[in-house]
Amino acid sequence: MIITDKLVYIHFPKSGGTFITVFLKKLYQEELIPAYNQKSYLSKLLSKKPYYIDYKINDAFNGIPFSRDNHNGISQIPKEHIEKQIFTTIRNPFEFYVSYYETKKWITNDTLTDTNILKLFPQFPNINFTEFLTFLDIYYFKKIVPQIIGIETPKEVGLYTALLIFLYCENPKSVFADISVTKDVKETEQIILKNISDKIQFVCFSDLRKNLYKFLAKYYDKKKLLFIFNAKSENVNKNREHEGWFSYYSEDSLKNVEKKDAVSITFYNKLCGKK
Repeated sequence: MIITDKLVYIHFPKSGGTFITVFLKKLYQEELIPAYNQKSYLSKLLSKKPYYIDYKINDAFNGIPFSRDNHNGISQIPKEHIEKQIFTTIRNPFEFYVSYYETKKWITNDTLTDTNILKLFPQFPNINFTEFLTFLDIYYFKKIVPQIIGIETPKEVGLYTALLIFLYCENPKSVFADISVTKDVKETEQIILKNISDKIQFVCFSDLRKNLYKFLAKYYDKKKLLFIFNAKSENVNKNREHEGWFSYYSEDSLKNVEKKDAVSITFYNKLCGKK
């Protein structure tokens, strides 16, 4: 999560977050308050200068292996910053899974030694994309997510949708509890959509530079933002198996994501249209 004097950025994984973090840091490099995090609470409140904080305190992941402290949700924004404009970037759910698969960041000491994973995939981490989707269900929904929320997760919810709840709902544990007791798909969708905070401005990942520039121009000098069009892309995998995301999916895996992430796909298409 990035916090500035004007905005709060929620980092949804594999949606341009590293690029935005680097861009904002460069934008603020001449105006940073030295050692801001060491200032007293009163000093922070009284300060009139612009500042930039790479906020990585994520209490939801305390004691959880493979924690990603930079992926804080709206529920974890410090109260002194909650009234600022909150924004995030949102990506096609199908592309998200492909991008995550290609990063290989899911290959960790924890996953390499997980007996349930190795039992199902003796060749792990050498798995194909379809197997990767199964791995996500085993590792995240039978191990990690239940540890965070304290209850079993609904089988019909995919990782993308879980992140949608974690990052964009003001009381994510309550949302998980509510959807765990309903078996109706439409009711599940209504619960999730109703709880996504209306305080968040969503910036579409497709054509990210243009969309981000248009959004940030409301808050910063446009001339200072122009370097976004020449800024270096971050975390770009040059060795993808296929150029387009569709080629990664079989008919069954496509239907699987369409079912588990139906609410997220609807939400994304409403915001950004089909890309």
